[in-house]
Amino acid sequence: MLLLMHYLANVFKMIIEGYSKFGATERTAGAIRNILDYEGIEAPHNREPFSEALLMGIGGGLGAEYATWAFKPLDPSRPRKSKLYLRFHHVKNYVEKNEESMLPKIANRLGIKLTIKETASTERANDFLLESLRSSKPIITNLSVWHSQFLRKEINERYNQDPNFFPPLLYDEYVNFLPYFTLPYPWIQHNIATVFGFDSESNQVHLTDSSTQPQTLTLPQFNLSRGIIRGRKNASILLAPPAKVKDLSKAIRAGIHDCVTSLLHEKTVVSGAHLRVDTWAAIAKALTESEKKRGWSTLFAEPWQLFDTLTRLHAQIAFFNSDGGALRSSYSDFLEEASTILGKPALREIARQFADIGIMWDDLGTDALPDDISQLQDVRIAALKWHTLYKVHGQSDAQRLETEAEKIKEIRAQVSEQFPLNPKERLAFFNDLGLRFLDIYDAEKAALLELRKQFTWL
Repeated sequence: MLLLMHYLANVFKMIIEGYSKFGATERTAGAIRNILDYEGIEAPHNREPFSEALLMGIGGGLGAEYATWAFKPLDPSRPRKSKLYLRFHHVKNYVEKNEESMLPKIANRLGIKLTIKETASTERANDFLLESLRSSKPIITNLSVWHSQFLRKEINERYNQDPNFFPPLLYDEYVNFLPYFTLPYPWIQHNIATVFGFDSESNQVHLTDSSTQPQTLTLPQFNLSRGIIRGRKNASILLAPPAKVKDLSKAIRAGIHDCVTSLLHEKTVVSGAHLRVDTWAAIAKALTESEKKRGWSTLFAEPWQLFDTLTRLHAQIAFFNSDGGALRSSYSDFLEEASTILGKPALREIARQFADIGIMWDDLGTDALPDDISQLQDVRIAALKWHTLYKVHGQSDAQRLETEAEKIKEIRAQVSEQFPLNPKERLAFFNDLGLRFLDIYDAEKAALLELRKQFTWL
């Protein structure tokens, strides 16, 4: 009989004793930070728990990725349906291979042994989970938040049959797999969580994600959310950290090398996605020349498309996988800490540059949902309030989370009927945003070039 069935037949509570670190800003680095803290692993330079910013920097730190995903109708008279894609954290390639992602990079550079289990069998995945919990070992996993019910091919087929398949008022093609994550932004598809307990009497899985409060899911909810992710089905990641990190300086240098080379040296476009720091110049061009083929007035012509694009831009800068500044503020913290560890005071000045760039990003995010357009301002306030409530209280404040989510849905419905900018005002609005992207491009490239000067091997 499977281990899970054996345990469920005997009421038990398996919560890892002493696991008490919850929450994350950058989700991957935060999950590793929490587990290292639980294991009692200290950073060798100060004999204190590793900071999330330090781990993020070791894993490659920053990224820049921009793409638009378009659904092309068979009838050329019908408009394309385009969606915005952005990433601000480190990514080596557009198709991110496991060995090139942040988690294995942090692990390899700090001497952490990874055991990664992926299986199509829910039972085997749960057996591995329970075995780990019984050994007092937390598990990192991927959970689906919002997920499309359809494959891309099916979406294209349905759109060609029905011009209203992408409804302006509802996200009918999406389902929510995490009942406590009610923010109505369905592009937030994957969430990294750490499981630290299971209670067979309540049939609840205990986990932590970006909230500073622990969360729970019923076992069926957990299995649905974990099993739906294509390519990472029922993933479980077990960390075995070393007793002592041997060469922290080398790990930091490798992380900075990754960040600088990926943003300054690699190809600009891969599979239709803009990479490197030049990404921000590409977006600026799409905004300042917004009526051209790849411009935002063309790509996001319908009011609901524009609303979704602007809310996504704001959220990813302000709070999704970040606590502001599009992760640039966190990278500033990393460089401050790295300057002490490496004995490079010059890194502090570059850290200040990235802190200023973080402020520039925050200003741009605010301008995407500006104060002088009341409906967009209300959405920005509601989204930030939702995030704060979720971060501080988690699912225990479900009613207020739902209230803010409903505000956003209502405003989206209103704006989708008529966007609060006429065509001329929209062009001016896009142009202003584009100029902000150009300023950020100049500042970020200058900071990266200064960072490269500090290391002869870059």
